[in-house]
Amino acid sequence: MPNASFNKFTSHQLLNELRVNHPDELVFYKEEEDEQKHRFWQRDALAIHLDSKNKAEQKLEYVHMNPLQERWNLAAQPEEYKWSSVRFYETGVDDVGFLTDYRERF
Repeated sequence: MPNASFNKFTSHQLLNELRVNHPDELVFYKEEEDEQKHRFWQRDALAIHLDSKNKAEQKLEYVHMNPLQERWNLAAQPEEYKWSSVRFYETGVDDVGFLTDYRERF
């Protein structure tokens, strides 16, 4: 499953980033039943095959706008949200160290 590979890869990247640069944040991702395990993704995530540039852009737009939703209210603008890839697409600077441009695949 492509989503399983993505989830595993990004989970390892996020865990390493938090251990090195934000160890106090790890507590928010710990599994209740096992203190050594951390969860970044829901188990029931629905995988969507991104087989077109249009579909990829639609999903990326959703992800970029999600922190602005009233339910979360994490930022006033997409580029203000710390974990957003908006800055990467605007400036080309990868603040997290593992982003790739989806446009290179289409």
